[in-house]
Amino acid sequence: MIKSKLTRFALIALAGAALTANSAKAAVVTFDNGDLVLGFRSGASSVYQFNLGLATSFRDNSNVGFIANINTDLEAAFGAGWFSDATLFWGIAGVKSNINSDPVVNGDAAQTIYLSKARTNLVTGSTAPSVTLQSQRAASATSIMGMQNVFNTQTATTTPASLGRGAEVAKSVVGDWSEYVGGTDFIALPDIEQNMGAVSNGSFAGVSNVEGALDVYRLLNPASGSSTGTLETTFVIRQNGDIYAIPEPSTYALLGMSGLAIAFFVRRRNQNLKA
Repeated sequence: MIKSKLTRFALIALAGAALTANSAKAAVVTFDNGDLVLGFRSGASSVYQFNLGLATSFRDNSNVGFIANINTDLEAAFGAGWFSDATLFWGIAGVKSNINSDPVVNGDAAQTIYLSKARTNLVTGSTAPSVTLQSQRAASATSIMGMQNVFNTQTATTTPASLGRGAEVAKSVVGDWSEYVGGTDFIALPDIEQNMGAVSNGSFAGVSNVEGALDVYRLLNPASGSSTGTLETTFVIRQNGDIYAIPEPSTYALLGMSGLAIAFFVRRRNQNLKA
């Protein structure tokens, strides 16, 4: 009886150890096609990529939202002074599909591309990207898909900041962020990056200590002809590694107007109550 109990306890202990070992195994980064990939690259360091979330969730969004803090990951990849390193570049890209016949998802047809353009500064916005030919858009979508497919297989960083959404990708890996943006910028869509020396400790839409700002555009996939991007969101990164999504200006302005209207009616109601 005692022997059987000891055996049972031993089996339970072994099972628990196995579960612990399995839970300790590093998992691949959390990612689905259609999410926005935030990529960082430096000439002397490895590539770091982060999943910002579903692109359509930022479309026409009126909320200024905190996304995540990735300071621990960035320091591990590029050093403590990453935010002032002019050789460090960052950019954003995403696409749901590169197959033209795929169905519409969340209002986006296949080959609807999301990508960033660097702001000249925190006051001046960027120039909207444009693609003239369907073949160019298809080539860009294919390149973005290639980058996403590689990112989707990477081991997620284990720091609390990344929440399983970030990964350091060796430059020797074919299809990493640096391969597609290092000179080619996803074929037909150039200049999607910004270096960390372009903006220094400014404020943007109420967010302070901003060290970088990227406008993200949506390029639709018309049946034929050219397409020009529409501004959807501006992403900023603070010196402490916080990432924020800022609504595009007209949405943000409407948000401000609605706030003023609410304040006006509240004030008027209070005055009526006092009368």
